[in-house]
Amino acid sequence: MASNLEFIKSAEVTSTTTTLEITDCFNDKYDVYYVAIRNFNSDNSANTIYLRFLDSSNTVINSGSLYSRADLALNSNSSFSEGREATTDRINIGTTNADTAGNLNVSVDVFNPYNSSSYTFINYQTSARELEARKGIAVLRQTSTIKGLQLKSDTGGRNFTQGKISVYGIKQ
Repeated sequence: MASNLEFIKSAEVTSTTTTLEITDCFNDKYDVYYVAIRNFNSDNSANTIYLRFLDSSNTVINSGSLYSRADLALNSNSSFSEGREATTDRINIGTTNADTAGNLNVSVDVFNPYNSSSYTFINYQTSARELEARKGIAVLRQTSTIKGLQLKSDTGGRNFTQGKISVYGIKQ
């Protein structure tokens, strides 16, 4: 599949921040995108990371209850558990820790983001902390043109200290 990927754009944490956005990365050239979220870490313990989309003006879509998600958490230190939210303003994609063992890595497939007559769907796989993983699906239940995405910390007091997002178009 690597030969079917075309690099589009990346963004990196360069100073402590609670959000990282990558704008103008989705267009009408592709229906499916691969997003690599790598080595996210925080300056405080256990920082939950949320994903939200940016509309055609690169404005965050976070009003109301437009997102739905379901996932399975596969933790080595506890039993597996299901997570779901039917109506929320963001997608919970994983948790960091404040040490090198806590780096969050997520692989996301994004379907139809630029198609204004279709919902935008994702499936994602997360690995973080010591043998913790998550596999999930989510949808933005709004038909609109999506041009980018945002990663956001769960609270203002917890900052990202490192991390990189890379977006690739998947050639058909």
